[in-house]
Parts: sequence; C-alpha cells; structure tokens
Amino acid sequence: MAKKIVKSSWSIRDIWNETLDNPVQRPLQPRNYLYASELGKSYCDRYLKMYGVKPTNPPNTRSLRKFQAGDSWEWIVGIVLMAAGMLKKRQLRVETKLPRLAAVSGRLDFTVGSPSSYQEAKDNIKRIQDQLELFGLGLPPFFFKAIDKFVDNYKGIELMDYITEVKTVSSFMMDKIQKTGEPMIHHVLQNFHYVLGNDQGITTGKLLYVCKDDCIMEEFDVVNNETIYQVYKDDVKKMSKYYAAGFNPKNPLELMPPKEPLVVFEEGVWRFSKNWNVEYSDYLLLLYGYETPEAYRMGWQYKVSSWNRVFKRCVRGDNMTPKNKEVIADALKTFPNWDRLVAKAKAAGAFQDPNEEEEE
Repeated sequence: MAKKIVKSSWSIRDIWNETLDNPVQRPLQPRNYLYASELGKSYCDRYLKMYGVKPTNPPNTRSLRKFQAGDSWEWIVGIVLMAAGMLKKRQLRVETKLPRLAAVSGRLDFTVGSPSSYQEAKDNIKRIQDQLELFGLGLPPFFFKAIDKFVDNYKGIELMDYITEVKTVSSFMMDKIQKTGEPMIHHVLQNFHYVLGNDQGITTGKLLYVCKDDCIMEEFDVVNNETIYQVYKDDVKKMSKYYAAGFNPKNPLELMPPKEPLVVFEEGVWRFSKNWNVEYSDYLLLLYGYETPEAYRMGWQYKVSSWNRVFKRCVRGDNMTPKNKEVIADALKTFPNWDRLVAKAKAAGAFQDPNEEEEE
C-alpha cells in the first residue's frame, strides 16, 4: 500500500515581511566626508551623523520598506534600459574633493546612452523577453511596449549619454513636482555630484521620478552649469564649516548647526507644510522633542491645515471672519511675512480656479 503523503499548508507573508523589515544597513561610524545622498538636507542631522552620534529615531520598519520599494523600482527601470540596449554602467562610485572642503562620495544609479544600433536594440528586447520567459518570468506587457516604442522613436538618432537617477515618490509629492515643474533640490544636488565628478565625460544628468501609486513618470535634466555648481559648492562649503567647528561629545548639540524650522512654506504650490527634514530626522527626539514622526505630524497637522485654508481665502480676497483673523494671528507668530506671501501668491495667480477643491 502506497504511503500517503501529507501536504503542509504554507505562507509567504511572514517570511516576506520579516525580510523587508530586516535589511542589511550601513553601520553608523564617524567620518569626515559627505554622502551625495545627504546634499541639500538638514545640516544638523548631517553634522550629528558625521560625528557618529547614535540616532534617537532611526528609520522604522515602514521607512525601511519604502527604501526597498525604491530599490525595486530602480531595478525595474534598469531592466527597461537594459532591454533597450541603453544601459552602460550602474552603481559606479563617484568622489569629488573641492579645494579646502570636505570630500563627497556616492554611487550613481545608471549611465545611459545610445544603443549600438537600432537592430541590435530590437534584438536585445526580444532576447531579454525570451530570457525572462525561460524562467517563467516576464515584465507586464506595458514595459516592453514602452521600450519598443522608445527604440522606434529614436531610430537612427545618436542619443546623449546621461547619468540617470531613479526616484520613487508618493502621489502627494508627484503633485507638487508637476505643479512646480521642478525636481527636489536634494535630488538635483545628488545627481549633479555624479555629473561633476564622473570620469566618463558625461556632462548632463537625468532625474526620473516614478509615482509608486500609479506608475506615472516625470523627468528632469540636470546640467553642469555655474548656477547649480554654485549651489552645490555652497552646500558642501557650509557643511564643511559646520564640521570643522568641532564636536563636544558631552554635549553633542553645543557646536551643532541651527535646527530646521518645524513648518515651511512652499512656493509654487503655495501652502504651509510639515518639514520633512524634521519629520524624518534620525534625531527627531534629540533635536525637536518628538518621540515619533506621528507625534510630530499630529502636533502640526490641524494647525497647518487651518493656516492653508485661511491663506487660500486671503489670496482669493474673501472676507475674513473673526475666526479667520485668529488663525492669521497664530500663523504670524511663525510666519511674520504672511502678507508678503499672500501678495506673492496673488501675483502668481494662485487659487483663482473656482472649481478648485478646498483643503480638508
């Protein structure tokens, strides 16, 4: 009589989530150089990290999962570029050292340029598809359709080489990028670092933003010009000066750069918002007294929303109620330039669409 095989039930969820929640992380050690990914971010956070101060609020599991989601999108875009025959190099380390300033180091995502030939690119697309299918894998049809169309679009045209960085963002951030028509400055500076320091003669960078909610993409070129170079140099110079001021291990905050403002005003989208440099600070408790990012958000969410509602009414020229005036008086404590901000928003034609929804 044949032995009966008892099959066991199984679950991938716990293993999947446990692996996501425990990625390999770079140990925090004192250093005298900057990371390219830090450029344009909080000076006080960078200072504490460079001196090896233990974070009070290291990235939580949700943040770590977001990082890995970004890595996954980078991999997908890499497959697309590879299939089009455009991927030249990836994860190259680039270092710069401006005179008398701290060194900057980082790894670029991709260098991208023309495929060797149109036919080779078309053959490569088919080869990648066949190799994935050989293992029972395959990208959704959209990706290969997009690759095929891209190669056909630029048939016979010699394409520029770009240092390309892929960034994933939420719908909220994508909305801001689309409304302002500008990339985020810390991403510009990171990409510019690779443009400035690469040894392949590439003079232009490219930022690709992918919305993780609906897959839409926005794209910006980062050119090597004097304007961006000056912003880059000023950032490195300022951070180098803060670092050179020294460090008191008994009181890490004594010689530290100024803290970030708790709330910022964003021109272009014309709204007050929480400062992500504060919300996602690894030293949120040490610097700002908040136990968690949630505590910081809850402490400012209602106030910022009320400021934005009244600010919009001011820009539109609506009559101010007594309650509105109370809100303005409260906002003036943090933003004494309220009237000037209203005038700038009016001049830019903000909030003039009568069908625009009120912020909740």
